[in-house]
Amino acid sequence: MTVRESDRTGDAGATKSPGAWIALSACLIAVFMQMLDLTIVHTAMPALARDLGASSAAELLIVSAYGLAFACTLPTAARIGDLLGRRLVFPAALAAFGAASLWCGIVSGAGELVVARGVAGIAAAMASAQTIAIITAAFPERARATAFGLYGAVAGLAGMAGPMLGGALVDADPLGLGWRAVFLINVPLAGVAVALANRLRSPVPQHAGWSGLGTEGGGAAMDPGRRVRETGRIPTPLAAQSGDCPDSAVNFRPGAGDGEECGVGTGLSRASYIAHTGSGSAPNSDLVVPEAESASLEGGWGGLVRRLDIKGAVLSASGLGLLVYPLTYGREMGWPPAILVPLALSVPVLVVFVIEQRRRAARGAEPLVRLELFADRGFGVGAVLMAVFYGVFTAMLFTVSVAAQSGLGWSASRTGLVMLPFAVGAVAGALSSPVLVSLCGTRALTAGMTVFAVGLGATAHTVHADGAGLDIRELVWPVFAAGAGMGWFAAPLPPLMIAGVADRAAGSASGIVPTVQQVGSSVGVAVLGMVFFARVAAQSYLAALTTVLWIMAGVSALLAVLTLALPGRRT
Repeated sequence: MTVRESDRTGDAGATKSPGAWIALSACLIAVFMQMLDLTIVHTAMPALARDLGASSAAELLIVSAYGLAFACTLPTAARIGDLLGRRLVFPAALAAFGAASLWCGIVSGAGELVVARGVAGIAAAMASAQTIAIITAAFPERARATAFGLYGAVAGLAGMAGPMLGGALVDADPLGLGWRAVFLINVPLAGVAVALANRLRSPVPQHAGWSGLGTEGGGAAMDPGRRVRETGRIPTPLAAQSGDCPDSAVNFRPGAGDGEECGVGTGLSRASYIAHTGSGSAPNSDLVVPEAESASLEGGWGGLVRRLDIKGAVLSASGLGLLVYPLTYGREMGWPPAILVPLALSVPVLVVFVIEQRRRAARGAEPLVRLELFADRGFGVGAVLMAVFYGVFTAMLFTVSVAAQSGLGWSASRTGLVMLPFAVGAVAGALSSPVLVSLCGTRALTAGMTVFAVGLGATAHTVHADGAGLDIRELVWPVFAAGAGMGWFAAPLPPLMIAGVADRAAGSASGIVPTVQQVGSSVGVAVLGMVFFARVAAQSYLAALTTVLWIMAGVSALLAVLTLALPGRRT
């Protein structure tokens, strides 16, 4: 990828901008809450079910409603961020998530909790679909590896800490809240995240990644609603403002007073922008969504709805729901024939969605999902890597937890101790991944996945050799190695995927990436879960765990080979 001189200018100043780090802090809190909510409810379920009198079917809905709503909403959420601007959508979504978490914590019945969990999943998707685009716009390429390393470390830590934290909160019973504390813990966290996001409502330095929303000619802040009413222009998306805009790559419009207006929706002419920011260049149009899509209310709010692509939103949500629902419920229900019907229907629905998106793009309309992203080799191969890896990772957490607690009779806290070295390794790997990427480029992912596969294999060997007399201390190093390998692979994968993608497509990519993660996780747990429980029925929990760990190690080794298909260096 060619590095323009303007990119170098932006790089030099990027780490000096507090706005970028404030934006990252809000994203880190957001991903922590989102990942935590996927798993924290598991260990609280027995106490919750007793208190609410929830049936087994209701328990399953309480656990899965969040993830199902989350997965189905992501593509549409990303498009809404493109249209309305991420500095508007992101804090609003965080506030909605906090409110939904409060609702979950004060419900009076199991049915109400299912609905509240679904609302929380939708709000979490609205926030999650913005984060990758926010980080991409907030940091120039040289700094993105560090930002995504932190992001990956927090996400991995939250996902693994969920069951442990849930059990600890139920046992501690803070303020007599019991299981309700696992939901209410999100309320103050959401408040902090919203406060951080709202600090960026005034104009921010270059590369800070927040849109031109609220900046008129002199750079003064304007309320989003008043801007829409007075100018008839929808807020420019978050990714629409960057720190540089070389003459050869801008969309200037005449009539801006002192020259031409740089980009779309910034409200600043080139000269005014330079005077306002102190930059020697104007904003980068690669990060600007065209006027027809994001900066005009022509046709009113009805026009906005048409640009949102309602048909595509319905098809994507329906297709993902038909796919994820049976994968989530099938094992618990014993895979009855009826559960296979929606699974089969998901294929034609998603095919129709793809055809409709292609037709919409051919007409010159903006599709819900930019399918051309997959034409980029790094993004296409990266999507496959991400889907399969998260399937393995999620299945690993699930099978280890079940085998330890049901097979060995360990408590949730002791099971958490087994995975603690993995969490430490994942954080260490994620934080050190920028150094490895700077040295090896995409081959850092090859190294990380190889170490992950070796760690899983070593863990399988230890479990098989020790059997019921398994000593936690003997698992420390293989489990740590697997965690470090995950950190070296998973943290740099998103920025390496989008390195070859045009910045204006970052919004769509920001929705595709977590969607791929969720679908991969659902498929992985369903497939490997079936293998695991089949082996449990035939032999034992430990024999089943050994089998699936070896399968995971083999799949991970194949993924290590697949990483060689990525472009050699994307920095």
